[in-house]
Amino acid sequence: MPHTGAVMTELFAEVRRTIELVAEIQTAATLSVVGLALMAFAFAALFRTINREGEPATWLKLTMAAGLISGVAFSIAGPAVALLNRTDRPIKIVPKDQIFANLATNARVSWLIRLIPYYPDKQPDLAVGRLRTLGPPALKYVFVGSYEELKGQTVEQAIAMLGGKYEKDQRVSAIIFAVSGRYPIFPGSSRGLLQVIKKVEEDPSRHIANKLLKDEPNRALTQEASNNLLNEEISSYSFEYYKEHFWRFCHLTHSFRCNKTAFDASQFISSIDSD
Repeated sequence: MPHTGAVMTELFAEVRRTIELVAEIQTAATLSVVGLALMAFAFAALFRTINREGEPATWLKLTMAAGLISGVAFSIAGPAVALLNRTDRPIKIVPKDQIFANLATNARVSWLIRLIPYYPDKQPDLAVGRLRTLGPPALKYVFVGSYEELKGQTVEQAIAMLGGKYEKDQRVSAIIFAVSGRYPIFPGSSRGLLQVIKKVEEDPSRHIANKLLKDEPNRALTQEASNNLLNEEISSYSFEYYKEHFWRFCHLTHSFRCNKTAFDASQFISSIDSD
């Protein structure tokens, strides 16, 4: 069962996104403001009625009812207009330069997407209607992407941008979901991938024998680099924080990607087929 604090955080995040969506469209914002004003008027009239002696006048009852109904209708119309307006807009593709800038600054993401190519005759359990997790149950970590950065791309392009590969005759399951504090998220950089590998290899329940990170000349981390990986604060994922260790992190993650079968941790992490 999710923690109450996490649920409230997610609820407030959804409310904030709705307000931002409505605020983008002047008509939607106007309808919402009018709706809130009418509901405020109706509740004020109700409060006044409760505190008055005797039976309230019929006109006052009608005014309260009309104000409340109109307020609710206008308040619902605001977000509805905003959503309809958004569907009419052409999809804007985020430029590559902006995507790289987002990665360098560790820009915040609100919505994520997971794309799973599969063969329907060989992997029926990966059909979106049968999924219970973001991939095969054996996987502990999977690669997801920013929905804003992938929308507007073809399915094949989007899968490639997530490090995957689309084959002929495959189908694709897509899951779009909001960022939540209920599950850990690591940026898909060399540092983020090494953190995931380190967690898997250090988990005693995984019984990892063939490790990527070990005390050997080509596979060891300095104490400073190892300490750098321990920091999981959002600010630590900015390139400035780990640029001194970048080439070492890159060398190790490329070794992992190019020879996945040699490392047991690959069994618990979704595949990386390209950069």
